[in-house]
Amino acid sequence: MRQPLLVTAALYLAACAPSPVAVPCAATVAPAKLGPAAVATAEQVAAPLADPAGAPPQAPEVDRSVLGIPLPARTVCKVTGETPVDGVTLVIGEGLVLGDLTGALLSVHIPHQDDNRDRFVIEAELPGVTLRAFAERYSVKLHPTKAALFEFLVPRANALLTVLSATEEGIGLYVHLPRRLSLGRSLREYDSDDTVEGVLPCDALSLDVKPFDPFVVISEPTGQGALTEPNVTLASKPGGKAVGSVRLEQETDAHVAVLDRKKGWVKVAYPTDEAVAVGWVRKRLLVPSAPKLSFQDPSADASTSTADGAPRRILVCTNPVRVRGKVGKRAVTVGIVHPNQVMLLTSNAVGEKKIDLANHGLTLHKDAELWVADADLKGCKEQGP
Repeated sequence: MRQPLLVTAALYLAACAPSPVAVPCAATVAPAKLGPAAVATAEQVAAPLADPAGAPPQAPEVDRSVLGIPLPARTVCKVTGETPVDGVTLVIGEGLVLGDLTGALLSVHIPHQDDNRDRFVIEAELPGVTLRAFAERYSVKLHPTKAALFEFLVPRANALLTVLSATEEGIGLYVHLPRRLSLGRSLREYDSDDTVEGVLPCDALSLDVKPFDPFVVISEPTGQGALTEPNVTLASKPGGKAVGSVRLEQETDAHVAVLDRKKGWVKVAYPTDEAVAVGWVRKRLLVPSAPKLSFQDPSADASTSTADGAPRRILVCTNPVRVRGKVGKRAVTVGIVHPNQVMLLTSNAVGEKKIDLANHGLTLHKDAELWVADADLKGCKEQGP
């Protein structure tokens, strides 16, 4: 769930503290060089900003027996995250919403479906706080860590899965179809929504995105082609029932991988960012094309550059730094980065720099930006690779 940018003018980010559970401060390093010499590595960019070179702080041992929400009597699957997540809503009873989590390390306890089909028990670690409460099933999104066929679709690592059922034999899940894909007539008889279902073992579920090859359950492509019509039906087999359809929005959407050929039909794989659709199409709806598709999982690319090509850089300042939020023509100071906290700079503009505070718990709307003035960065120190 995206958090609004202009939360209050008094937005403050967590400062270093001597508490044993505080996020450690970054060490003092060489003086800042605001040129291109020091560029953050992919690992530093991906790491939590409070400690760009290391792992998230481990939660201290606490007496969980005092917590009022018990663990499920039968936990058939426990999924523990490795990176903080946002957007999970905690409840303490029917209709009793406690709040939304931002930047929390989660452990999700999924009970047997006969005990509770609609709620999970969530344990959340925030800086200095341990929480345990319920979460509605639909609010917890999981990712697959291995390839599996959901009807005619293979979800990629960044697909969002929702739990339908849970037993010792496996976890029943559904995933929404990506844009440009829809269900065929044979599947719409059972499900009017654009979702497909599948089953995965517990150890194939994650709260984190872990790229894998979706083609291990399909087959290796033998070539590539391009669809010739804006709406193409995917069949379960040559001349079989319609399981899905592809809706092309532009010419670049037409490219598919060729998997097999049989009597006037071609088996194709249609890749999107979130999934790969598989089915048979009539040969006349396909023309050969030069290789234009990359079948690598899009989430596998860890870039150290911003959209405008500027390198991402990590900066630590001993003085408070004011943060301005910009949405359209409106700009206002929305917060302060406290001394000795880490900032990720994502532009080299003159006069002010764009920054990213997502790992501090602030996820921006697509039209919003955060900026800091060069004047506030004097004396700051840059942390290179």
